Amino acid sequence: MNRFDELVNDHTRMGDSGEVIFSSYDHLLEFVQEIRADEREACAKVLDQMQANDRWSNYYGVAASAIRARGEA
Repeated sequence: MNRFDELVNDHTRMGDSGEVIFSSYDHLLEFVQEIRADEREACAKVLDQMQANDRWSNYYGVAASAIRARGEA
């Protein structure tokens, strides 16, 4: 089970119309932050792969580092 599944299973319930309802605003924000971090890392990994194929510059590596740094700020 990944972190997303844990957050959904532990802090949500299904509404009458099938919608997912978080138990608190803080749990919703935590879920959103996890998604954002996961998306940042996925983008940085794509740039890492592009950097491996670029012998002439470090542009992709710098961009990957900048994306990862956004999660640390």
